[in-house]
Amino acid sequence: MMQLFVLKGCPRCIITELKTLRIPVYRGVERKEDDQKSFPGFFGKDGFGDLEWDWQPDMSQVKPTSGPEALARLTRENPGEISLVGLAPLTNIAEAMKLYPDIASNLKEILIMGGNDPGKNEKSAEFNFLTDPTSANAVITQAKVPITILPVEPCINIDLDLATAYTHNKRTTERPRLRSRGVATARFYFNLFSG
Repeated sequence: MMQLFVLKGCPRCIITELKTLRIPVYRGVERKEDDQKSFPGFFGKDGFGDLEWDWQPDMSQVKPTSGPEALARLTRENPGEISLVGLAPLTNIAEAMKLYPDIASNLKEILIMGGNDPGKNEKSAEFNFLTDPTSANAVITQAKVPITILPVEPCINIDLDLATAYTHNKRTTERPRLRSRGVATARFYFNLFSG
């Protein structure tokens, strides 16, 4: 069972690409803490390095239930069975744990893409943890399940011919089309981090 929590930017593009899979999508929270930073356009206007999209996101797939509310319901209905994957700032997960503390123990595990080894200041900090450090800290310290953190270094220190991968994955079906966009996004991030 896959669920997606979304508010704007690249997740909207992803849900449109994956519409044939009928994955439930829930609206994320809008929260602005004092230490939550905003970097508009950091990954481009669309969150994917300004790739050209030939359509507008289909927001009709977004359910009226909020992401935290849906996560609480799902973890209560399936205790110990859900692996939660955080691929963005952890604002929604932290808010869900704040509103529904039992989430912290009802999950199977939490997998986080965030942080980095030399990230002790804003110039070198990884985007997801830098954007909302309070939420990152809350999720990591309050979770009562195993947490795996994948920092940015393994994601950018890869030996991959992105042009070949992009060409290889360029197809007309939904998933390969999304993969090809992902490869172009990886190229954008690789160029951003490699100088």
